[in-house]
Parts: sequence; structure tokens; C-alpha cells
Amino acid sequence: MSSKISMKNNLGNTLTISHSDDVENISIDSVDLSKVITINSLSELKDKVGGSKHKPPTIWISGYHTKGDNAFGSHIFEWDENCTENHNGGTIIDPDAVFPTDWTDGTQVNSWYNYGSVTSGRYKLRYNGAVNVKWFGAVGDGVTDDTIAIQNTLLNSLLIEFVSKDTYLVSQTLTPKEGSKLYGNGCNFTTNSDIEAIFLPESLVNIDNITFSEITTFSVNVAVDTLASAGIMLKNVNGCRINNCSFFKYYIGIRIVSTNRGQSCSRHHISNCDFTNGFIPSDSAFADINQFGIVLGSNVMPANTVIGSYEQEAIDAKDVSGIVITNNRFYGGQYGIANHRASNVSIVNNYFTKMSRGISNQQQSRTVSIVGNTFKDMISTGVHMGYGVENIAIIGNAFTGTMTNDNVFIQAYYGCKFIIISSNNIDSKYDGTPEFDNRIRTPKFGIRIGQKTTDVIIANNNIRGVKYGIEVLSTIYPDIITSNDPNYYNTGFKNIKISSNNIYGDYYDNNYVKDGNVSGIRFVVSASWEDSTLGGINPENLICDGNVVDNVYYPYAVKIEPTTSSNPIDVLDFKFSNNKAGEQNDIKELQFPGIISNKDTYNDEENSWQKSFFQYNTFKTFTNVTTANVLNLEKIFLNTTTNTTFTEFLNGKEGQILIVRLSSQLTIKYDSSKIRLKGNTDITNVNSNNYITLINTSGIWFEINRNF
Repeated sequence: MSSKISMKNNLGNTLTISHSDDVENISIDSVDLSKVITINSLSELKDKVGGSKHKPPTIWISGYHTKGDNAFGSHIFEWDENCTENHNGGTIIDPDAVFPTDWTDGTQVNSWYNYGSVTSGRYKLRYNGAVNVKWFGAVGDGVTDDTIAIQNTLLNSLLIEFVSKDTYLVSQTLTPKEGSKLYGNGCNFTTNSDIEAIFLPESLVNIDNITFSEITTFSVNVAVDTLASAGIMLKNVNGCRINNCSFFKYYIGIRIVSTNRGQSCSRHHISNCDFTNGFIPSDSAFADINQFGIVLGSNVMPANTVIGSYEQEAIDAKDVSGIVITNNRFYGGQYGIANHRASNVSIVNNYFTKMSRGISNQQQSRTVSIVGNTFKDMISTGVHMGYGVENIAIIGNAFTGTMTNDNVFIQAYYGCKFIIISSNNIDSKYDGTPEFDNRIRTPKFGIRIGQKTTDVIIANNNIRGVKYGIEVLSTIYPDIITSNDPNYYNTGFKNIKISSNNIYGDYYDNNYVKDGNVSGIRFVVSASWEDSTLGGINPENLICDGNVVDNVYYPYAVKIEPTTSSNPIDVLDFKFSNNKAGEQNDIKELQFPGIISNKDTYNDEENSWQKSFFQYNTFKTFTNVTTANVLNLEKIFLNTTTNTTFTEFLNGKEGQILIVRLSSQLTIKYDSSKIRLKGNTDITNVNSNNYITLINTSGIWFEINRNF
């Protein structure tokens, strides 16, 4: 709320006195208006009252640069003949200081703000509360470089306000003093220069209600670090608060960093801010969006991706600590929050949408709480954990929608440990947004962990509409990782408890479910080269208890890939208990394709399984045949009592899908004109627990899936 009072002085000039509830301004009760002299601008002050000329006790200056720019509003200057404080070009004015005639001339400008007075006597601006940057000459038109004016404001006050709707162009980083409070009132900052940040505050600085827009450049819709590296950078400082700010077209919105081991950058609070990337990338640019809302962590050491050597850098995580990030909104970009080598971080009640990763926790970050956040339509991952993070709690978050096929809502790999994932709601249903409506969406994982991830509890989560509800993998990317990767042999998992989760394979076409493409909970020893003597750990102390899985093909599965290692990792201490599987779909209670050398260690207690998949519905059985008439059939069993080579399915229809159960003495012949199998090779050495799924296209049967 604000009010204005207008009066005329003895010269006939109108004097308007304003009062704002936000910042306490001048009270005029004790001002004798008959003695107030009006001067058009500071540029006229020296001519009017400089040198030995009479010094009116009270003056009102109607503009800073020009008459009527109203820089000082209703505030008046009073003469103090005994004052020896330094002239600062704003609130303390020596009438003998030379006002610049050319504000692009650095010498003139510096001489004005740093004028060395030789006599006493100054005009002092009368005010209470915050100092306005316009009092120091800021223009705020988005064209004039306001760097020096704003920096001088910051040097001369701890309480600074900006003008609503003004745009301030700066060419150098601004450095608020320790304890400063900056009130933006919705103003905007931008830059045209390659600088470290717009603001680089000292400790205990509060920044409120400022917008930072177009502070970086873009190349093919990808942010490039060529202008301001960050809107606000908190570097080696403590106790800052950033509230109600907005960031639009940025490289990094806010960066919190320690650059020296043992140098604290802690106890910062970021709340109620908006981070908007400002563009929609093409499909090919999704993985390369180089843009981050908030980045926090020590950068003393370079990123270390080798499991086993993380503790060398983990000590630095404590240097960036006590960070609270709450009630913020993140739209687009690569990561909403990049938490890389920080500790004691609370990320609470934030909103993330349409970005590669909502929250990325990496590089030995410690003790992170991720609670009550919403993740909608992620491109890759909602919450990512990697490279040795530990003590992470992911509780009570909502994950909805997905924008790609290889999406995972929560994942942890490469040496993560002591993780709780509990009471989250994961639902892949996508509401649709016009610019993405042409995208095919078959989200892949609800929760995925592995690659030497240990000591994990996954409990009380609701997961709907993903291919694999929960998957635990010994090698997280077995089809991508190469032997040159330092973590190639760092495989396995242990101390995993999955309990009281509800998993539903909704939103999928029923044929897709029946083809074996949708599973509930899977434990997978996933790479053939895994070796217990070269860095792999044996999966052990694995508990799957009290879960409910429905509307999927495989509710629960343990899959062991055939090994090429002489010392393969082995599955130990497996316990399934009190789990349930749904009734309405074809399901298989438990599968062991490949090899498993220690079934006797598997403990199955009081589970509520439905019938095995191969007994649930009737399969048409063919025994010792080389061809089979499959007209109008969905499932067949190629039974054998002797070695048999099968060569052709007869009378298939265009688009027909066929599930084929195999048997131990069967060979299915690859033929490019009849049966095209994966790998362009025959199927042999199978058993009655194996099956393949085929589709008829132009008279040829193409394999689309197998369970081995």
C-alpha cells in the first residue's frame, strides 16, 4: 500500500511526498517547505551551489541525469557544513564534484563516484530504510550499462531496492557486501558480457524478487556458457537467502560452490524461485541441453567416476552443506538441481517438469533429503543418484508422466549406498502437451538400482504403467558399457530390501503385456563378464517381502545371464516372502533363464502366486513337428521327445502375434523368407521354460521378443 501527498514550495514547484509500506520513506512533518530549493538534476548542482556560493539548507533534485527523471522521488537533500564523509555520488554529495558529461567515459564516471573532497560540507539525502539504485544513477532501461551505478549502491548501503519493471544491463559481476538485503520489486537483470555471475555476494546476503533473463547465449537451442556463468553465484560464503527470484534463459541459475578444501559454503536457503529454460529443444538436443537451475557442490577435485576411489573426494562434500531448497519451480533444461559433492541438503516441495533430470545427485554427495517434490513429464530421470552418493532419503514424492521411451523415474548406480526410497507415487500417465504430442511413450523403469549399489530400502511405493516396476541390476548398462570403462568389473549389489510396494502395469495395450514386455520386480545378474575376483560383489542379503504386483507378465523374476567369466558372481541369500501376484493377466511366478548355480539358497515363504504362465491358459501343443498350422492361434507349444528341427509356421495372418513355448530337443531354423530370428541364427539349446514372441509381416514371421 502506498500514498502520496502533493504540496507547492515557495517557488511554485510541486513537491510530492510518497510513502510505501515495503520500504519506509521520508516523513516531512519537520520539513519547512518554504526553504526547499529545487534543482533540475545533479548535473546542475555544481553550477548552482558549488564553490563559495551560498548553500541552501534544503534542496530537492528532480532528476539524477536529466530534469524530471525522478530518480530521488520525494526525497530531499540537507546541507551539513561539518560533514566530512566521502562523496559517493548518491546519498552523500559534494557540490564541488564534477558530474560526468559522458557516462561512457570511465575516467569521468570514476572521478564522480570517487571524488576526493578537500573541504568539509556535504549534501546528505534524507531517507529511512532502503537505498534505491536510481539515487546512484542507475537508469534501468535495458540499454544503458548500469554496472557502476549499482555497484556503488551496493558499496554504500546494506539495504538496497530496485525499481519494479526496470531492466538493468550490467557488464561486470556485482558484489553485495556481507549482510546486504536486496529488494528487487520484480525488476530484471541481464548482461551482454562474459562474466562469472550477475551477483557474487559475500556472506549473509538476502536477494528477493529479482528476475535474471537472457543471461547466456544459445546455439541450436542449447545453452552455451558464453555470458554470465550464473545469475547468482554463492562462492565460499555462508548464510545467504534467495527468495522469489526468476531465471529465464540461463546457463546456471544459481551456483553454490566451494573452491578450496576446507572452505565453507554453507547454510544457504533458496525458496519460491522460478527457473525457466526459455526454449523447446528438438528431439536430438534432449540429451545435450546444457542448462542447470541450481548447481551445488565442491569443485576442488575434478569429477571422479571410479568406484573404489570416491572417499578421496568425499571429504570435500562437507564444505558445501546445510543447503535448503524449497518451493521452487523448474521448467526445462538439463538438470533442475545438480547436487554434485555436497552434504546435508534438503530438497523439499519443489516442482520439476520437461527436463532431462529433475534432481541429479552425484560425486559423493552425502545426507540428502528429497521430500514432497513433484516431477512431471521428465525426459530421462526424476531423481538420479550416481558415483558414490550415500545417505539419501527419497520420500513422499510424486512422479507423473514421461516424455521418452527409456525413462526411469528413480535410479541409483555406481557405488551408491544407504538409500531409502519410500512412499513415493510413480504414475507414467501422460496428459500431453502440444509440442510433444507426437512422441511415443513407453516408460521403462519405475525404480532402477545397481552396479555396486548397496544397503537400499525400497518400501511402500505405488508404481503404475512402466515396463519394469523395480529392477536391480548387477551391471546397469550391460549393452553400452565397454571394457575401457573403469567400472567395467565393479558389478553386483547387496543388502537390498524391497517391501510393501504396489506395482501395476496399467496403460499398456494388453497384447504388449502378454508378450512379456511388462514385469513387476526383477533381480538381474546382467552381464556375462562379471567376475568376483576382478571387482564384482556377489548379490546377497536380498529381501523381497509383502509386495503386490498386478497386470504384468512377470510379477517377480530373477534373471542370470550366461557367463563367460571363470569366477562368476553368484546370487546368495535370496528371500521372497508374503508377496502377491494379480489374477487377471497371463503371468509367470518366477523365472530362472540362463544359469543360476545356487538355487538352494533361494527361500520362498508364504507367497500368494497364481498359476504359472505356461499353465494359466491353454497352449496348442505340437509334438515333434517341423511345421505347424497356426491359423487363429495365439500360443503354441512345440513339444519334442526327440531331436526336431522346426522350419515353418503355416497359415499366419498379417499382423498376427504368436507366443511359442520351446522344448529341450528343439531347433528353430532361421530362414530370411519364413522365420527371421534375432541374431540371424537358429535357436537351439533351449528348454520348456523358454519362449519367443513373433509377429507376421508380409508372410514372414519376425521375432520381437524372447525370455532368454
